Amino acid sequence: MLNVSAIAPNNSAYKRQAFSSVKLADVHVKKVDKNGKETLIPAHFTRLDPKNSPEDEKAIKFIIKKWDKNNISQMAHETAKASLIDELYGIELTDKKAPLEKRLVTFANMDKYNYINGLVVNPKYRYTPRGKREIQDCGKVMMAMLAKRAQTRDIETFSLRLWPIEDTEVKTFYYRIGMEEYPKYKQFFYFKPDKMNAFIDNMNRDYKLGEINEPA
Repeated sequence: MLNVSAIAPNNSAYKRQAFSSVKLADVHVKKVDKNGKETLIPAHFTRLDPKNSPEDEKAIKFIIKKWDKNNISQMAHETAKASLIDELYGIELTDKKAPLEKRLVTFANMDKYNYINGLVVNPKYRYTPRGKREIQDCGKVMMAMLAKRAQTRDIETFSLRLWPIEDTEVKTFYYRIGMEEYPKYKQFFYFKPDKMNAFIDNMNRDYKLGEINEPA
C-alpha cells in the first residue's frame, strides 16, 4: 500500500489529505536533465479506488484542480467519474517527497471489457515541448501496462475512445504505438492482438516493465 500526502493549498480550512493506492507493478519512465540526457527512473503502476475510498476520491478531485490547465479538466473529471464504474489506474513516481499532483504523472480508467474511456497525462508533461519535458513517455508506459492488464483477461479486444477534439498529435500517438481507428467510428482506436503483443514486448525491453501482481 502506498501512502502519499498531498500538498495543501493556501487555505486553512483545507485539511491535508491521505491518499493510498495499490501497487500492481514496478515500471520506469524517462527523466531528462537540462542537457537532454535521458535516464530511466523507477515508478509504479497502481490501482486507485475513488469508488470505495473517500480519501482517494478527494485526492483525485484535488489533482484535477491542480492540473486544471489547457482545457484538460473536463476530460480528467469524466475519466475519474467513469472510475466509479470502471477501474482507475495510475503511473506514480517513487519520490515520496513529491506533492501528490506531481507524483501521479498519469491516470486512466479501464472497464472489465478492456475499454478505456480516458487517459489523462499531467499537463506539465503533456503540453511542454518534448525536448523540454522533465518526464517523458508516461502515457506510453500507462498504455503498455493497461495492455498487459488486458492480456490477463479472456477477452480479445482492447480499445479506447478519444474525446471529440480534433487533436492530430493525440491521434499520432496512438498510431505510433500500433493502434488503429475503427473504420466506422473515427474516435475509437483498438489494438489487433499481434500489434498489442509487439507493443508490449518493445515496452518491456525499453522501459523494464514488471509483471502485474495482485496483492494478497
